[in-house]
Amino acid sequence: MTGYEYAVLVAEIKFECFKNEDTTPFDLDKRLQTIVINRSDWEDEIQELLNKEIEFWECVKTIQNQE
Repeated sequence: MTGYEYAVLVAEIKFECFKNEDTTPFDLDKRLQTIVINRSDWEDEIQELLNKEIEFWECVKTIQNQE
């Protein structure tokens, strides 16, 4: 885990609008969206993910030792 207090997600979302026989693949509507994700809002999920990563790595080490 990084230990950062927040992350900033920036995404360009593209979607076709008003699609009909006259549109081309370039007829897209685009939107730029920025979302700030605070670590404090996701502490439980972060801890669960960390626990699963540790569990997975223990399985990998066990399999390697059996070979």
